Amino acid sequence: MGSKRGYAVAILGAMGLRCGIGADSVLLCDAGPWAHVWAVLADETRCHEVASILRGWADEDPRELWERLREEHRGEWDGWSAAGTAAWLYVTQRTVSQQEGAG
Repeated sequence: MGSKRGYAVAILGAMGLRCGIGADSVLLCDAGPWAHVWAVLADETRCHEVASILRGWADEDPRELWERLREEHRGEWDGWSAAGTAAWLYVTQRTVSQQEGAG
């Protein structure tokens, strides 16, 4: 809990990242399935695969994509493969955005 701004550079370094490589921010969470998600994203190959999958959905209707992914993964995710992680990230982000009125 609390801000990690003072540790930002050290946290990025521990993740093999640095400022200025395209990320706007890093969100650290320790509740729910985030540990599984971070394990996938911390692996460079799987992280690139997740990013490629997410980019591949760019032209799809956001609501239809959210509904399809939510239904495909209702209750169970697929062992946290790159595809399952991408789907979980999209569904989670879209759900939060809709709750905040940005959806």
